[in-house]
Amino acid sequence: GLNQVSKHRGCHVAFVIDETLLDHDPALGGGSVQLLVTPRVGHRVRRRIGQMTVFGAHDRPVTESDWYPARRSQHAAFNLASSVGDPELGAVIPMYNFSAPVAAHLLAEAGFTDIRLEGIDGGTAYHPAFADVEQARLQSMQDSYDVQFDDLRLVKERCGVRFSTRAVPRATVMIGGEAEQALPEAVLRWSLESRTFLHLEYVSGSRESRALYATGRTGTPFSLQRMFLPRLSEQVGRGLYLDSDMLVLQDVSRLFHTDLGGHVLLACAPTPGRAPQYSVFLVDNARASWDPDALVNGYLAGTIAYDDLIGRFAFAEPRAFGLPATWNHLETYEAGRTANVHFTDMGRQPWLSVVNPLADLWCEALLAALDADDRVAQALETSLAHGWVRPSLAHQVERGIVAPWRLPGRVLRRDDAWMPPHVRAARGAEPGVLARLVWQSRSWARRQMARRGPRYVRHLLAIARRIGS
Repeated sequence: GLNQVSKHRGCHVAFVIDETLLDHDPALGGGSVQLLVTPRVGHRVRRRIGQMTVFGAHDRPVTESDWYPARRSQHAAFNLASSVGDPELGAVIPMYNFSAPVAAHLLAEAGFTDIRLEGIDGGTAYHPAFADVEQARLQSMQDSYDVQFDDLRLVKERCGVRFSTRAVPRATVMIGGEAEQALPEAVLRWSLESRTFLHLEYVSGSRESRALYATGRTGTPFSLQRMFLPRLSEQVGRGLYLDSDMLVLQDVSRLFHTDLGGHVLLACAPTPGRAPQYSVFLVDNARASWDPDALVNGYLAGTIAYDDLIGRFAFAEPRAFGLPATWNHLETYEAGRTANVHFTDMGRQPWLSVVNPLADLWCEALLAALDADDRVAQALETSLAHGWVRPSLAHQVERGIVAPWRLPGRVLRRDDAWMPPHVRAARGAEPGVLARLVWQSRSWARRQMARRGPRYVRHLLAIARRIGS
Protein backbone atom coordinates (compact mmCIF):
# COMPACT_ATOMS: atom_id res chain seq x y z
CA GLY A 1 0.00 0.00 0.00
CA LEU A 2 1.26 3.51 -0.84
CA ASN A 3 1.15 6.21 1.80
CA GLN A 4 -2.43 6.89 2.97
CA VAL A 5 -3.71 3.72 1.30
CA SER A 6 -1.80 1.63 3.83
CA LYS A 7 -3.93 3.17 6.59
CA HIS A 8 -7.31 2.63 4.99
CA ARG A 9 -6.90 -0.62 3.09
CA GLY A 10 -5.63 -3.93 4.37
CA CYS A 11 -2.08 -4.55 3.12
CA HIS A 12 0.97 -6.41 4.35
CA VAL A 13 3.61 -3.92 3.19
CA ALA A 14 3.37 -0.14 3.52
CA PHE A 15 5.50 2.11 1.32
CA VAL A 16 5.87 5.62 2.70
CA ILE A 17 8.13 8.41 1.45
CA ASP A 18 6.63 11.37 3.32
CA GLU A 19 7.39 10.95 7.01
CA THR A 20 4.65 13.31 8.10
CA LEU A 21 2.19 10.44 7.76
CA LEU A 22 4.17 8.40 10.30
CA ASP A 23 4.55 11.29 12.74
CA HIS A 24 0.80 11.35 13.22
CA ASP A 25 0.22 7.60 13.16
CA PRO A 26 3.27 5.26 13.31
CA ALA A 27 0.90 2.29 13.67
CA LEU A 28 -0.73 3.24 10.35
CA GLY A 29 -4.20 2.89 11.71
CA GLY A 30 -3.39 -0.29 13.59
CA GLY A 31 -4.04 -2.31 10.44
CA SER A 32 -2.39 -5.39 9.03
CA VAL A 33 0.92 -3.78 7.96
CA GLN A 34 3.73 -6.22 8.70
CA LEU A 35 6.56 -4.33 7.01
CA LEU A 36 7.16 -0.61 6.59
CA VAL A 37 9.40 0.46 3.71
CA THR A 38 10.80 4.00 3.61
CA PRO A 39 13.78 5.82 2.10
CA ARG A 40 16.86 5.96 4.31
CA VAL A 41 16.16 9.69 4.50
CA GLY A 42 12.46 10.43 4.35
CA HIS A 43 10.68 13.47 2.93
CA ARG A 44 8.95 16.19 4.88
CA VAL A 45 7.13 19.40 4.06
CA ARG A 46 9.68 21.99 2.88
CA ARG A 47 7.39 24.87 2.00
CA ARG A 48 3.89 25.71 0.81
CA ILE A 49 3.01 27.73 -2.28
CA GLY A 50 -0.65 28.63 -2.21
CA GLN A 51 -2.52 25.32 -1.98
CA MET A 52 0.49 23.37 -3.20
CA THR A 53 2.79 21.54 -0.79
CA VAL A 54 6.45 20.99 -1.64
CA PHE A 55 8.09 17.93 -0.08
CA GLY A 56 11.81 17.23 0.06
CA ALA A 57 14.45 15.14 1.78
CA HIS A 58 14.87 15.73 5.51
CA ASP A 59 18.23 16.57 7.07
CA ARG A 60 18.52 13.30 9.02
CA PRO A 61 17.86 9.58 8.46
CA VAL A 62 14.56 8.02 9.47
CA THR A 63 16.32 6.06 12.24
CA GLU A 64 16.48 9.34 14.17
CA SER A 65 12.78 10.11 13.81
CA ASP A 66 10.40 9.89 16.77
CA TRP A 67 8.21 7.27 15.08
CA TYR A 68 11.08 4.88 14.34
CA PRO A 69 11.36 2.97 17.69
CA ALA A 70 7.78 1.74 17.33
CA ARG A 71 8.58 0.35 13.88
CA ARG A 72 12.19 -0.74 14.28
CA SER A 73 11.54 -4.48 13.97
CA GLN A 74 9.19 -4.03 11.03
CA HIS A 75 11.15 -1.54 8.98
CA ALA A 76 13.23 -1.72 5.80
CA ALA A 77 15.08 1.23 4.26
CA PHE A 78 16.32 1.89 0.74
CA ASN A 79 18.43 4.55 -0.95
CA LEU A 80 16.48 7.29 -2.74
CA ALA A 81 18.27 9.70 -5.06
CA SER A 82 16.98 12.73 -3.13
CA SER A 83 19.71 12.19 -0.52
CA VAL A 84 23.16 10.62 -0.13
CA GLY A 85 22.87 6.84 -0.21
CA ASP A 86 24.26 4.16 2.08
CA PRO A 87 26.27 1.54 0.10
CA GLU A 88 25.06 -1.21 2.43
CA LEU A 89 21.47 -0.62 1.26
CA GLY A 90 22.22 -1.38 -2.36
CA ALA A 91 21.23 0.52 -5.49
CA VAL A 92 20.01 4.10 -5.41
CA ILE A 93 16.43 4.39 -6.68
CA PRO A 94 15.86 7.38 -9.02
CA MET A 95 13.55 10.19 -8.04
CA TYR A 96 10.15 10.36 -9.73
CA ASN A 97 7.27 12.81 -9.40
CA PHE A 98 5.08 10.49 -7.30
CA SER A 99 5.44 7.51 -4.98
CA ALA A 100 4.04 4.83 -7.29
CA PRO A 101 6.93 4.88 -9.81
CA VAL A 102 9.47 4.85 -6.97
CA ALA A 103 7.80 1.81 -5.42
CA ALA A 104 7.63 0.08 -8.81
CA HIS A 105 11.33 0.74 -9.47
CA LEU A 106 12.19 -0.62 -6.02
CA LEU A 107 10.19 -3.78 -6.72
CA ALA A 108 12.00 -4.17 -10.03
CA GLU A 109 15.36 -3.90 -8.26
CA ALA A 110 14.15 -6.65 -5.92
CA GLY A 111 13.53 -8.94 -8.90
CA PHE A 112 9.81 -8.50 -9.59
CA THR A 113 8.97 -8.39 -13.30
CA ASP A 114 5.15 -8.38 -13.28
CA ILE A 115 3.44 -5.59 -11.32
CA ARG A 116 -0.32 -5.13 -11.15
CA LEU A 117 -1.58 -1.69 -10.14
CA GLU A 118 -4.63 -2.13 -7.95
CA GLY A 119 -5.31 1.60 -7.89
CA ILE A 120 -3.26 4.76 -8.03
CA ASP A 121 -3.93 8.01 -6.19
CA GLY A 122 -5.55 10.06 -8.92
CA GLY A 123 -4.83 10.31 -12.62
CA THR A 124 -7.51 10.69 -15.28
CA ALA A 125 -5.39 8.47 -17.52
CA TYR A 126 -6.07 5.65 -15.07
CA HIS A 127 -9.78 6.32 -14.70
CA PRO A 128 -12.02 9.30 -15.65
CA ALA A 129 -13.55 9.26 -12.15
CA PHE A 130 -10.41 10.94 -10.82
CA ALA A 131 -11.15 14.12 -12.79
CA ASP A 132 -13.13 15.67 -9.91
CA VAL A 133 -10.34 15.14 -7.37
CA GLU A 134 -7.32 16.10 -9.49
CA GLN A 135 -6.87 19.59 -8.07
CA ALA A 136 -8.58 18.99 -4.74
CA ARG A 137 -6.16 16.25 -3.67
CA LEU A 138 -3.03 17.09 -5.65
CA GLN A 139 -0.31 18.03 -3.20
CA SER A 140 2.79 18.50 -5.35
CA MET A 141 4.13 20.99 -7.85
CA GLN A 142 2.76 18.91 -10.74
CA ASP A 143 -0.29 19.99 -12.71
CA SER A 144 -1.84 16.52 -12.78
CA TYR A 145 -1.56 13.06 -11.31
CA ASP A 146 -1.22 11.83 -14.89
CA VAL A 147 2.49 12.75 -14.76
CA GLN A 148 3.08 9.54 -12.83
CA PHE A 149 2.09 7.46 -15.84
CA ASP A 150 4.97 8.94 -17.80
CA ASP A 151 7.19 7.97 -14.86
CA LEU A 152 5.82 4.43 -14.84
CA ARG A 153 6.66 4.24 -18.53
CA LEU A 154 10.24 5.17 -17.66
CA VAL A 155 10.31 2.38 -15.06
CA LYS A 156 9.09 -0.04 -17.73
CA GLU A 157 11.84 1.07 -20.12
CA ARG A 158 14.60 1.08 -17.52
CA CYS A 159 13.74 -2.13 -15.70
CA GLY A 160 11.71 -4.23 -18.13
CA VAL A 161 8.69 -4.31 -15.82
CA ARG A 162 5.38 -5.59 -17.21
CA PHE A 163 2.57 -3.43 -15.81
CA SER A 164 -1.09 -4.36 -15.71
CA THR A 165 -4.00 -2.89 -13.75
CA ARG A 166 -7.10 -4.03 -11.92
CA ALA A 167 -9.30 -2.81 -14.79
CA VAL A 168 -7.02 -4.26 -17.48
CA PRO A 169 -5.35 -7.44 -16.22
CA ARG A 170 -4.27 -8.16 -19.79
CA ALA A 171 -3.92 -5.61 -22.60
CA THR A 172 -3.93 -7.31 -25.99
CA VAL A 173 -3.37 -5.54 -29.30
CA MET A 174 -4.13 -6.79 -32.79
CA ILE A 175 -2.71 -4.81 -35.70
CA GLY A 176 -4.53 -5.64 -38.90
CA GLY A 177 -2.13 -6.10 -41.76
CA GLU A 178 -0.10 -8.44 -43.90
CA ALA A 179 3.61 -9.04 -44.44
CA GLU A 180 3.75 -6.12 -46.88
CA GLN A 181 2.81 -3.75 -44.04
CA ALA A 182 5.81 -4.84 -41.96
CA LEU A 183 7.31 -1.34 -41.77
CA PRO A 184 4.19 0.72 -40.92
CA GLU A 185 3.20 -1.98 -38.44
CA ALA A 186 6.64 -1.84 -36.76
CA VAL A 187 6.46 1.96 -36.52
CA LEU A 188 2.91 1.71 -35.14
CA ARG A 189 4.06 -0.75 -32.47
CA TRP A 190 6.87 1.58 -31.49
CA SER A 191 4.45 4.51 -31.29
CA LEU A 192 2.21 2.46 -28.99
CA GLU A 193 4.92 1.12 -26.68
CA SER A 194 6.97 4.29 -26.41
CA ARG A 195 4.03 6.24 -25.00
CA THR A 196 2.47 3.88 -22.46
CA PHE A 197 3.32 2.22 -19.16
CA LEU A 198 1.03 -0.75 -19.88
CA HIS A 199 2.54 -4.03 -20.97
CA LEU A 200 1.04 -4.77 -24.38
CA GLU A 201 0.69 -8.26 -25.83
CA TYR A 202 0.28 -8.70 -29.57
CA VAL A 203 -1.72 -11.30 -31.45
CA SER A 204 -1.88 -12.00 -35.19
CA GLY A 205 -5.08 -12.55 -37.09
CA SER A 206 -6.24 -15.22 -39.50
CA ARG A 207 -4.46 -15.31 -42.87
CA GLU A 208 -7.61 -16.44 -44.64
CA SER A 209 -8.35 -12.80 -45.40
CA ARG A 210 -5.45 -12.64 -47.84
CA ALA A 211 -6.88 -15.29 -50.17
CA LEU A 212 -10.33 -13.69 -50.02
CA TYR A 213 -8.89 -10.28 -50.90
CA ALA A 214 -7.20 -11.71 -54.02
CA THR A 215 -10.65 -12.84 -55.21
CA GLY A 216 -12.16 -9.42 -54.55
CA ARG A 217 -14.38 -10.64 -51.70
CA THR A 218 -12.97 -8.35 -48.98
CA GLY A 219 -12.09 -4.68 -48.87
CA THR A 220 -8.53 -5.19 -47.57
CA PRO A 221 -6.23 -8.20 -47.11
CA PHE A 222 -6.89 -8.07 -43.36
CA SER A 223 -10.61 -7.22 -43.24
CA LEU A 224 -11.73 -10.40 -41.47
CA GLN A 225 -8.83 -10.69 -39.03
CA ARG A 226 -10.23 -8.35 -36.41
CA MET A 227 -13.14 -10.57 -35.36
CA PHE A 228 -10.62 -13.16 -34.10
CA LEU A 229 -9.16 -10.81 -31.46
CA PRO A 230 -11.08 -12.03 -28.38
CA ARG A 231 -10.33 -15.70 -29.11
CA LEU A 232 -6.64 -15.02 -29.69
CA SER A 233 -6.62 -13.11 -26.39
CA GLU A 234 -7.94 -16.23 -24.64
CA GLN A 235 -11.07 -14.25 -23.72
CA VAL A 236 -9.06 -12.42 -21.00
CA GLY A 237 -8.74 -8.70 -20.31
CA ARG A 238 -9.36 -6.11 -22.97
CA GLY A 239 -8.40 -6.13 -26.64
CA LEU A 240 -7.61 -3.21 -28.90
CA TYR A 241 -7.72 -3.47 -32.67
CA LEU A 242 -5.87 -1.05 -34.96
CA ASP A 243 -5.25 -1.02 -38.68
CA SER A 244 -1.56 -1.08 -39.55
CA ASP A 245 -1.69 2.23 -41.45
CA MET A 246 -1.79 4.33 -38.28
CA LEU A 247 0.50 6.34 -36.01
CA VAL A 248 -0.36 6.67 -32.30
CA LEU A 249 0.57 9.96 -30.63
CA GLN A 250 -0.85 9.57 -27.11
CA ASP A 251 -0.81 7.02 -24.28
CA VAL A 252 -2.98 4.08 -25.33
CA SER A 253 -3.71 3.24 -21.68
CA ARG A 254 -6.37 5.96 -21.90
CA LEU A 255 -8.23 3.79 -24.39
CA PHE A 256 -7.77 0.57 -22.46
CA HIS A 257 -9.23 2.17 -19.32
CA THR A 258 -12.26 3.62 -21.09
CA ASP A 259 -15.53 2.89 -19.32
CA LEU A 260 -17.34 0.45 -21.62
CA GLY A 261 -20.68 1.44 -20.13
CA GLY A 262 -22.05 -2.10 -20.32
CA HIS A 263 -21.07 -2.54 -23.97
CA VAL A 264 -18.99 -5.43 -25.20
CA LEU A 265 -17.31 -3.29 -27.87
CA LEU A 266 -16.66 0.41 -28.45
CA ALA A 267 -15.50 1.95 -31.71
CA CYS A 268 -14.46 5.51 -32.49
CA ALA A 269 -17.09 8.14 -33.12
CA PRO A 270 -17.53 8.47 -36.91
CA THR A 271 -15.79 11.25 -38.80
CA PRO A 272 -18.38 13.73 -40.18
CA GLY A 273 -19.08 12.95 -43.80
CA ARG A 274 -17.49 9.50 -43.62
CA ALA A 275 -19.07 6.11 -43.06
CA PRO A 276 -18.63 4.59 -39.58
CA GLN A 277 -15.46 2.53 -39.21
CA TYR A 278 -14.28 -0.33 -37.00
CA SER A 279 -10.62 0.31 -37.79
CA VAL A 280 -10.13 1.17 -34.10
CA PHE A 281 -12.13 -0.63 -31.44
CA LEU A 282 -11.89 -1.74 -27.82
CA VAL A 283 -13.45 -5.05 -26.82
CA ASP A 284 -14.16 -6.78 -23.52
CA ASN A 285 -12.62 -10.14 -24.42
CA ALA A 286 -14.39 -12.06 -21.66
CA ARG A 287 -17.83 -10.95 -22.87
CA ALA A 288 -17.19 -11.37 -26.60
CA SER A 289 -19.33 -14.41 -27.33
CA TRP A 290 -19.14 -14.62 -31.12
CA ASP A 291 -17.54 -17.52 -33.01
CA PRO A 292 -15.22 -16.02 -35.66
CA ASP A 293 -15.00 -19.25 -37.65
CA ALA A 294 -18.79 -19.46 -37.88
CA LEU A 295 -18.93 -15.82 -39.01
CA VAL A 296 -16.39 -16.38 -41.80
CA ASN A 297 -18.14 -19.58 -42.91
CA GLY A 298 -21.48 -17.80 -42.92
CA TYR A 299 -20.03 -15.06 -45.11
CA LEU A 300 -18.53 -17.57 -47.55
CA ALA A 301 -21.85 -19.43 -47.67
CA GLY A 302 -23.72 -16.22 -48.38
CA THR A 303 -25.82 -16.27 -45.21
CA ILE A 304 -24.04 -13.28 -43.65
CA ALA A 305 -23.57 -10.03 -45.56
CA TYR A 306 -20.10 -8.50 -45.77
CA ASP A 307 -21.42 -5.17 -44.53
CA ASP A 308 -22.85 -6.87 -41.42
CA LEU A 309 -19.38 -8.27 -40.66
CA ILE A 310 -17.13 -5.31 -41.42
CA GLY A 311 -19.34 -2.30 -41.96
CA ARG A 312 -21.68 -2.70 -38.98
CA PHE A 313 -20.10 -5.36 -36.74
CA ALA A 314 -23.62 -6.69 -36.24
CA PHE A 315 -22.32 -9.73 -34.36
CA ALA A 316 -20.97 -7.61 -31.46
CA GLU A 317 -23.86 -6.78 -29.16
CA PRO A 318 -24.19 -4.45 -27.38
CA ARG A 319 -21.81 -2.08 -29.14
CA ALA A 320 -21.48 1.70 -29.49
CA PHE A 321 -19.33 4.43 -30.99
CA GLY A 322 -18.03 5.46 -27.59
CA LEU A 323 -14.32 6.12 -28.22
CA PRO A 324 -13.17 9.69 -28.99
CA ALA A 325 -12.94 10.51 -32.69
CA THR A 326 -9.41 11.78 -32.03
CA TRP A 327 -8.30 8.14 -31.86
CA ASN A 328 -9.15 7.72 -35.54
CA HIS A 329 -8.26 11.00 -37.22
CA LEU A 330 -8.47 10.25 -40.94
CA GLU A 331 -5.59 11.95 -42.77
CA THR A 332 -5.79 14.73 -40.15
CA TYR A 333 -3.43 16.02 -37.49
CA GLU A 334 -4.25 18.62 -34.83
CA ALA A 335 -1.32 19.25 -32.49
CA GLY A 336 -2.14 18.37 -28.88
CA ARG A 337 -5.48 16.85 -29.83
CA THR A 338 -4.93 14.05 -32.35
CA ALA A 339 -4.29 10.76 -30.56
CA ASN A 340 -3.99 8.57 -33.64
CA VAL A 341 -3.48 9.46 -37.30
CA HIS A 342 -5.07 7.04 -39.77
CA PHE A 343 -3.46 7.15 -43.22
CA THR A 344 -6.50 5.90 -45.11
CA ASP A 345 -5.58 6.93 -48.67
CA MET A 346 -3.56 3.93 -49.84
CA GLY A 347 -2.29 5.92 -52.81
CA ARG A 348 -0.64 8.52 -50.57
CA GLN A 349 0.53 6.64 -47.48
CA PRO A 350 3.92 8.07 -46.42
CA TRP A 351 5.78 4.79 -46.87
CA LEU A 352 4.32 4.47 -50.39
CA SER A 353 4.22 8.09 -51.58
CA VAL A 354 6.01 11.37 -50.94
CA VAL A 355 2.97 13.58 -51.52
CA ASN A 356 1.09 12.93 -48.28
CA PRO A 357 0.75 16.26 -46.43
CA LEU A 358 1.50 14.45 -43.15
CA ALA A 359 4.43 12.46 -44.52
CA ASP A 360 6.91 14.35 -42.35
CA LEU A 361 4.96 13.40 -39.20
CA TRP A 362 5.23 9.69 -40.01
CA CYS A 363 8.81 9.90 -41.28
CA GLU A 364 9.89 11.68 -38.11
CA ALA A 365 8.40 8.80 -36.12
CA LEU A 366 10.19 6.32 -38.39
CA LEU A 367 13.58 7.91 -37.75
CA ALA A 368 12.96 7.96 -33.98
CA ALA A 369 11.80 4.33 -34.04
CA LEU A 370 14.90 3.26 -35.97
CA ASP A 371 17.09 4.75 -33.24
CA ALA A 372 15.14 3.00 -30.48
CA ASP A 373 14.05 -0.39 -31.79
CA ASP A 374 16.06 -2.90 -33.85
CA ARG A 375 12.82 -4.51 -35.02
CA VAL A 376 12.00 -1.38 -37.00
CA ALA A 377 15.39 -1.51 -38.75
CA GLN A 378 14.76 -5.15 -39.66
CA ALA A 379 11.31 -4.30 -41.00
CA LEU A 380 12.76 -1.48 -43.12
CA GLU A 381 15.46 -3.72 -44.58
CA THR A 382 12.95 -6.45 -45.42
CA SER A 383 10.44 -4.00 -46.89
CA LEU A 384 12.99 -2.36 -49.16
CA ALA A 385 14.29 -5.72 -50.32
CA HIS A 386 10.80 -6.93 -51.25
CA GLY A 387 9.63 -3.66 -52.78
CA TRP A 388 6.95 -3.12 -50.13
CA VAL A 389 7.84 0.56 -49.62
CA ARG A 390 8.85 3.31 -52.02
CA PRO A 391 12.52 3.06 -53.12
CA SER A 392 13.20 6.71 -52.22
CA LEU A 393 12.70 5.85 -48.55
CA ALA A 394 16.14 4.21 -48.40
CA HIS A 395 17.90 7.48 -49.28
CA GLN A 396 15.64 9.45 -46.96
CA VAL A 397 16.48 7.26 -43.97
CA GLU A 398 20.18 7.12 -44.78
CA ARG A 399 20.39 10.92 -44.81
CA GLY A 400 18.00 11.40 -41.86
CA ILE A 401 15.63 13.59 -43.91
CA VAL A 402 12.27 14.09 -42.18
CA ALA A 403 10.32 15.74 -45.01
CA PRO A 404 10.34 13.57 -48.18
CA TRP A 405 9.62 16.58 -50.40
CA ARG A 406 13.16 17.72 -49.60
CA LEU A 407 14.61 14.72 -51.43
CA PRO A 408 16.56 15.46 -54.63
CA GLY A 409 14.73 14.97 -57.93
CA ARG A 410 17.00 12.09 -58.94
CA VAL A 411 15.95 10.26 -55.75
CA LEU A 412 12.25 10.98 -56.19
CA ARG A 413 12.39 9.57 -59.72
CA ARG A 414 13.38 6.18 -58.28
CA ASP A 415 9.70 5.72 -57.41
CA ASP A 416 8.48 6.23 -61.00
CA ALA A 417 8.70 2.59 -62.14
CA TRP A 418 7.66 1.14 -58.79
CA MET A 419 4.18 -0.02 -57.77
CA PRO A 420 2.91 -0.54 -54.23
CA PRO A 421 2.22 -4.08 -52.98
CA HIS A 422 -1.53 -3.66 -52.51
CA VAL A 423 -1.91 -2.97 -56.24
CA ARG A 424 0.15 -6.00 -57.18
CA ALA A 425 -1.78 -8.17 -54.71
CA ALA A 426 -5.14 -7.11 -56.08
CA ARG A 427 -4.06 -8.07 -59.59
CA GLY A 428 -2.63 -11.43 -58.50
CA ALA A 429 0.46 -11.08 -60.70
CA GLU A 430 3.22 -8.69 -61.63
CA PRO A 431 1.45 -5.83 -63.41
CA GLY A 432 2.28 -4.88 -66.99
CA VAL A 433 2.87 -1.51 -68.60
CA LEU A 434 -0.83 -0.64 -68.81
CA ALA A 435 -1.38 -1.44 -65.12
CA ARG A 436 1.55 0.77 -64.18
CA LEU A 437 0.13 3.64 -66.23
CA VAL A 438 -3.25 3.21 -64.54
CA TRP A 439 -1.63 3.29 -61.09
CA GLN A 440 0.46 6.36 -61.89
CA SER A 441 -2.50 8.24 -63.38
CA ARG A 442 -4.66 7.44 -60.36
CA SER A 443 -1.90 8.54 -58.06
CA TRP A 444 -1.69 11.84 -59.92
CA ALA A 445 -5.49 12.24 -59.68
CA ARG A 446 -5.40 11.70 -55.93
CA ARG A 447 -2.91 14.50 -55.60
CA GLN A 448 -5.16 16.83 -57.59
CA MET A 449 -8.28 16.00 -55.59
CA ALA A 450 -6.59 16.26 -52.20
CA ARG A 451 -7.40 19.17 -49.92
CA ARG A 452 -5.11 22.03 -50.89
CA GLY A 453 -4.14 23.76 -47.68
CA PRO A 454 -1.05 26.02 -47.71
CA ARG A 455 1.03 23.22 -46.19
CA TYR A 456 0.03 20.75 -48.92
CA VAL A 457 0.57 23.17 -51.82
CA ARG A 458 4.01 24.02 -50.47
CA HIS A 459 4.94 20.36 -50.37
CA LEU A 460 3.74 19.68 -53.93
CA LEU A 461 5.66 22.68 -55.26
CA ALA A 462 8.82 21.49 -53.56
CA ILE A 463 8.42 18.00 -55.06
CA ALA A 464 7.76 19.42 -58.53
CA ARG A 465 10.89 21.54 -58.39
CA ARG A 466 13.05 18.58 -57.45
CA ILE A 467 11.58 16.24 -60.06
CA GLY A 468 12.25 18.84 -62.72
CA SER A 469 15.81 19.52 -61.55
